[in-house]
Amino acid sequence: MKKIYIVLGLVAAMFALPAKTVSAAENYIVLDLSRPANPESFEFDDNGVWTGTYSEDYMYWESQIFMFSHILGGSSWGGTYWDGFTVSRNADNADHTGDAWPTYQWGCMAGGGITDVDEATGEVSASPDRPYILAYWSGYPEECCSVLFNDGNSYSPVGVYISLSPYTYYANINGASPASPMQEEGDYLSITATATDADGHETSVTKFLAEFRNGKLEQSDKWEWFDLSSLGKAEQIVFTLDSSDKSYGYMNTPAYFCLDRLTVSAGSLSGAEEAGEALPSCRVYAAGGMLHIESPEAAVAAIYSMNGTQLRTVQVAEGPNTVQITDLPAGIYIVKCAGETTRIIRK
Repeated sequence: MKKIYIVLGLVAAMFALPAKTVSAAENYIVLDLSRPANPESFEFDDNGVWTGTYSEDYMYWESQIFMFSHILGGSSWGGTYWDGFTVSRNADNADHTGDAWPTYQWGCMAGGGITDVDEATGEVSASPDRPYILAYWSGYPEECCSVLFNDGNSYSPVGVYISLSPYTYYANINGASPASPMQEEGDYLSITATATDADGHETSVTKFLAEFRNGKLEQSDKWEWFDLSSLGKAEQIVFTLDSSDKSYGYMNTPAYFCLDRLTVSAGSLSGAEEAGEALPSCRVYAAGGMLHIESPEAAVAAIYSMNGTQLRTVQVAEGPNTVQITDLPAGIYIVKCAGETTRIIRK
């Protein structure tokens, strides 16, 4: 795979970037957690965390066009483990050093989700009542924090707001076993976003979240803009973390971070879409061990694995069709039919 890497310096990328203005004219789509698609609504527990956090029913949860990975490894170990992305409205940003930090893993240094961004100053306002995305990057698999699009289209990432988890923020200051405090020149924590396009080419951009330089630790307790505009068209975005504090090649730094207002661009609309004309579409979804295909015409439907291997083809007639897929392992597949591409999840 062709890979391109772009690294942003801490000062320029972390503190100086202005807030991105969202423009309808540019056909931007901004993540809005008040508009979930699967599940249809988010329920929260006493900690202010989505009640599905430890559920194995959601390999990906969805909001608008966005699909966020969740326990991709498939097991919550009896409801005791999660990774990937969840939804939180826990506003705790206190220092719990000396306590059992995993008990307090649900907070956000910015104090809640984003309510407003001042376009003139870039100042971001947050509220403890506004949900945001909490992420835990376990590294197993490496793409455990991945974002897909549920309509089969590619989008150009614009950017996302990011804030540190209190667990990570205070571990960088005080340490939190096995993590050591960041107090040596060059100590760092960084996040990398890697976009994969339709041809399998990868482009990456990296942002430093914490760095010990010139004798002091620099990290933010606010929502900061992570510019993703250099990534180009993407079918998938994967977020990974890296730290100078490692043992046997594995990170000791707590791998938690928070996201809000992920923004992508759909690019220019086609002439028919701009005119508001209805375009024929092939509706595809999986349910009950069956693949349901409603095609506008007789066509051949092809099922692919996520690495592009064609698994089978089937002739479909105009109108509704069903195809048995109980022999396929649980996972994500791509279906191409009547000129359209759709991702499905086989549970």
